[in-house]
Amino acid sequence: MHRRHQLVLHTISQLTDCLRRYETIYRGVPGFTEQVEIFRRLATEAETQAERCLDGSPDLPTNLREIRETLIQTVCAVSGPLAGWAAIIGDESLRGQFSSTPQELRAMGAGLGDHARAIAAIGRCTLGQGAGHYGLTEIALERLHQETLRFEETLERCPEAFHSLRSAAEELHVFLRDVMDPLVRGFLLSAPGFCAAYRHARKTKNNGLNNRTSAPALRTETMLHA
Repeated sequence: MHRRHQLVLHTISQLTDCLRRYETIYRGVPGFTEQVEIFRRLATEAETQAERCLDGSPDLPTNLREIRETLIQTVCAVSGPLAGWAAIIGDESLRGQFSSTPQELRAMGAGLGDHARAIAAIGRCTLGQGAGHYGLTEIALERLHQETLRFEETLERCPEAFHSLRSAAEELHVFLRDVMDPLVRGFLLSAPGFCAAYRHARKTKNNGLNNRTSAPALRTETMLHA
């Protein structure tokens, strides 16, 4: 199998695993029935894309476009629960069931904000280089960015949060750090003219990228340039 097809297959596997985790997290939670269906559908689509890759499909650009669309939908699907979590945390009637400390919440909110800003920075940088057709759409990136900031602001005002809510937020943190960040970088690094912009972005202060390159991201970059 071609090295880039291996990369596509690997990233689809990561995406599918994460979507299945989200489906499990939200199953049975009041008000999130639609969200569960969205995650289930996206996971099924990702698995279909993986099967095509295993069949030896030589059409890598088509594979990338299909995965890009799944990624865009995933970003939008993940951003929705952030607003829901913020509403739950802000509900005074539920205050007695909270367990996390203010410090933990602030750290969690800051982490979510950092990674959302990093992904948004990658998107803006790429669009500026004329290679936006390889990346996530600016609308999806901005929606994730704004919803995350709103969640972070709510956390600052709330002393505690549900233990299960905290666990779900930690899952999102892991998703953004270990899956979305290297995945987006991986696809964008294959776009013409992006490599120089990517290196510049990593050197730019406060763009959320410097000193945050994870091991999966480095592996992705190595595979693409092998």
